Amino acid sequence: MIGQGLQVSLLRVPLNASPWTLRGHLYTALARRFCRSPGDACPACKLFNPTYLRRDGKARDEVRPVVIRQAGEHSEILLFGRATEYGADIQRALPASGFWVGPDGQQHPAPVVSPLSDWIQPVQGAVLLRFLSPLRLEKAGSIQADFSLDALVRSLSLRLHRLRASVGDGVWDDPEVDQATRDAQTVTVSAFCLWREVARRYSSRQHRTVWLDGLVGWARLENVRPSLGRLLAAGRVLHAGKGAVFGCGWLEATQVSP
Repeated sequence: MIGQGLQVSLLRVPLNASPWTLRGHLYTALARRFCRSPGDACPACKLFNPTYLRRDGKARDEVRPVVIRQAGEHSEILLFGRATEYGADIQRALPASGFWVGPDGQQHPAPVVSPLSDWIQPVQGAVLLRFLSPLRLEKAGSIQADFSLDALVRSLSLRLHRLRASVGDGVWDDPEVDQATRDAQTVTVSAFCLWREVARRYSSRQHRTVWLDGLVGWARLENVRPSLGRLLAAGRVLHAGKGAVFGCGWLEATQVSP
């Protein structure tokens, strides 16, 4: 079932900073406090080099178990699976005190860890998708300029599979995720208003400017079945596409009147 086998926690902090600025501060603070040598499996290494969190220990390019995003005047840090173990360390490493938010929206002083299924508000039928940060879906090495529901569903499916297999309960197969992919073939995009938004950041590691461009806006879907509705609703936590660690691909699915 979509949302099982993967734990999630969310920390909200009163910092109005870009996700990449906060990511740099967080990595530096954690590395200074815990890291004794490169790759020593400290929280900084485990969060930002996902090899150290893989259950099988194999070195391969894998999804990072953290999302850092701007939410109005606040910043939010989402942790997935085994990365939730370092919630208290992250909270202490930040320059401003924050609070943990549960799936019900209530605030807590200590980390709250809940399965992804608790964060999902199912939708079906007529659904409004809102893209709150640039959606960066890649095809043939380039970011797609047009919206594709099939590409979005594939991206969400792959991200959920990878997170669950690498830092969750270790399970890759999920029949409901596969069903959601099939259900996308019967959906109609009845209206949309999307435009390209461009952002850029400077990478001190790569010593160059990195572009974070993608689609923002909204799209209305018709005939969304329950499995697909659950996967799309999970996007408010999972994020989709490239740059998710910097908050890209944040989407919200809301059920609307036919």
